[in-house]
Amino acid sequence: MPTTADSLTTFRRPPDVTEVYLDCREVTTVCGKSRQPDFYRVEVWFRPDEVTLCTKALKEWFRDQRDEGYSCETLAQRVL
Repeated sequence: MPTTADSLTTFRRPPDVTEVYLDCREVTTVCGKSRQPDFYRVEVWFRPDEVTLCTKALKEWFRDQRDEGYSCETLAQRVL
């Protein structure tokens, strides 16, 4: 079953974590026009409030977006 943004795994932020930086170097999607693979590097930086995002959950979300035919700009908006 595809991962949705609402189902991403989170956990209580540890007290010593004030910033999170995730570097996903292996993000691929299929071009909506040519159906050829596009390869991306996505960097996500945020300051968590009470909860933070599980890194594995984000990587699974990127995997599930692979065949959706998003452009780079659309994928960026979906991450935001």
